[in-house]
Amino acid sequence: MSPISASVTVNVSAPSGAPTPWRKNDYSQYASIAALLADRYNAASNPGGWWSPATEDSASNRMTLETSGGPPGGSTQFLRYNWPDRTTALCTDSTIRINVQLPQSKADIWLSAWCRFSSNFTTVAPGCTSNPDYKFLFGRVTYGGTGAHRYSIKVGTYTSRIITLEYPSGASSVNATAVPATSYFDGNWHRWRMHCKASTTVGRLAVYFDDTLVKDLNNINSTTFPIYGFDLGANLNQRPIITGQYNDWGLLEIYDTDPGWGF
Repeated sequence: MSPISASVTVNVSAPSGAPTPWRKNDYSQYASIAALLADRYNAASNPGGWWSPATEDSASNRMTLETSGGPPGGSTQFLRYNWPDRTTALCTDSTIRINVQLPQSKADIWLSAWCRFSSNFTTVAPGCTSNPDYKFLFGRVTYGGTGAHRYSIKVGTYTSRIITLEYPSGASSVNATAVPATSYFDGNWHRWRMHCKASTTVGRLAVYFDDTLVKDLNNINSTTFPIYGFDLGANLNQRPIITGQYNDWGLLEIYDTDPGWGF
């Protein structure tokens, strides 16, 4: 009797109810920084593109794609900002930046980003009187009134290096002390999540670091102007004086429906 053989195909599906990102980028599709920089959003020619016009970039020559020691979430590649050390002009801005351009503006949006700061990352340069901080993540809106014009997370603020948040129409920054700078300027990957909601009565800016609440500003007047994009970093108010300071951007997910995070 001939042996009987059979093949079995097993299909593994994602758990039912698991949220699907509206937009997802783990940088693995880019063969080079030049390829990344060419991936500009254009409604007609590149509707799946990620980035705003090149005129909004800063110091793209200091960006590299890295493959060693990537973040959780399956990323095989990530984007690094390599900060120059400076021995002069310490108290002036230094900027590295690329901006996410959304295909549609959204009034209610959630963002998750895996990020890492080198363990020697600092926002404070000696002898400067300017306010130290790193403008880390911004939700961008068209609001042009007084106060902050963005949903923002700034880290390493003041000499105490706390986190500060801003929202559109807000009169000033809101300080958050639940997560100290030593928690994220530590050379390890962490997940930052933010929920931005545009409303004059039930607006919201909620921020989590890993699973720790940074601050939840709820039922605020954040204007009715929707979010049209995100800044992935901007400027350091004071320039670093050390060699090898960097920060990394890993898996980026954006949701336009509630992902079920609970905020």
